[in-house]
Amino acid sequence: MSGGPPPGFDASLLRETVYGSRLRLEWVLRHVTRADRIVEVGCGTGYMLCRPLAKLGFEVEGLDLDAKSIELGQDLLRKEGLDPSILACRTLRESKARPSVIIASEVLEHLHDGELDELLGEMRDRLGSGGRLLVTVPNGYGWFELEQLLWWKVGLGQLLFRTGICHFVEMTKSRRLGAAAIEAGPPSTLSGSPHVQRFTLASIKRRLERAGLRVTEARGSVVFSGPFSNLLFAGVEGVLRTNGRWGERVGRLAAGYFVACRVPLEASPMGWRVP
Repeated sequence: MSGGPPPGFDASLLRETVYGSRLRLEWVLRHVTRADRIVEVGCGTGYMLCRPLAKLGFEVEGLDLDAKSIELGQDLLRKEGLDPSILACRTLRESKARPSVIIASEVLEHLHDGELDELLGEMRDRLGSGGRLLVTVPNGYGWFELEQLLWWKVGLGQLLFRTGICHFVEMTKSRRLGAAAIEAGPPSTLSGSPHVQRFTLASIKRRLERAGLRVTEARGSVVFSGPFSNLLFAGVEGVLRTNGRWGERVGRLAAGYFVACRVPLEASPMGWRVP
């Protein structure tokens, strides 16, 4: 692949979170080169990947079907002096891009079986022989989903707000770590679509291989992730770094997964190759 973050990479491009936001960006950078044409499918506002990739000088296009997310993302790009037209409200089928790399980050878990199979096939065909697909998904039976269940479905999150515990934790962190510790930053998406797929590390690999892709790397992302972890650890850099380091070590037990794959050289349905 490539050799990691390019020279001059500035970690302040993206704050680390319990969701492994900076870790995910650094992982993507290890799988792309300056010669690549990159398309992110389901980019949301583009803040997490399209924006920093554009700032680093990569050729990138973000696609999403949520118009409000795209509009917000375009406004954020304008404010930073970046080209807002790299984000568009359209499908991959409607895009004219011929990418060498497609990113689907926190997208596949929102698709029902038929939609998922169709998108994977479309991404494989659009990439062509040798093209790379970079996927991130949550562990459907892991820590993130457990926290989501307890916070939203059981209602513990609302209880913490009503009792003032959330306010107490945030004020304590603000006094000790500074106001930046509790700043949420721009959202990654404005869409509220639910998770309808529950992946394990083995099942996401099987799904990608069934779509005609060859998995070249599959690893864990972070250990702890979700609203409770975010309340406690957002802005606590030491904990966040450890969270990311241990995510790779625990593998299938991690809160989420990073999976890189490639279209085999013999699979070239469109008759052209990615350089």
